[in-house]
Amino acid sequence: MPGYLGSGQTNGQIIYVPIPKNASSAHNGMFKGEGWQRIFFHSEITRTPAYVVVRHPVDRWYSGAAQYTLRGKGKDLDGMIEEVKEGGNPVYDEHTFRQSDFIISSLHNVILVKMENAIQWCLDNLGLSLPLVRGRVSKPDDPDLNPILRSFYAEDLDLYDEAM
Repeated sequence: MPGYLGSGQTNGQIIYVPIPKNASSAHNGMFKGEGWQRIFFHSEITRTPAYVVVRHPVDRWYSGAAQYTLRGKGKDLDGMIEEVKEGGNPVYDEHTFRQSDFIISSLHNVILVKMENAIQWCLDNLGLSLPLVRGRVSKPDDPDLNPILRSFYAEDLDLYDEAM
């Protein structure tokens, strides 16, 4: 899994672990622009503290599902919602994987930051310029689908609740 290795103002070296639909394109561009080294994780590097942006799983699913439809995969968002409500798997591609799947078990000292706090965290801890903030997909309030997603992404909800 690729990421970025750089230095923070107060934290020494730190790894950024990107998760799709969690402002990862903005972060990747910011870290590349700041000269951070693109890396692939291995046992030595995983001892370095890791910065991970987490997003509320239900919001992330809607955004990921919309991304999937934009890629022309032959499904529309309403069809995907109905499919999941009827018992289908909510995972379509990397944009809808569980966030916890991206946090490899060999990482130590993982710093979880909620997506809505990521800009301020980067400014306070990494001394980096503001990352680009892209528009968000608004999610429908579906009382039948949201509990299904909350159940499927229960581990991600725990990560989100634990994050700063």
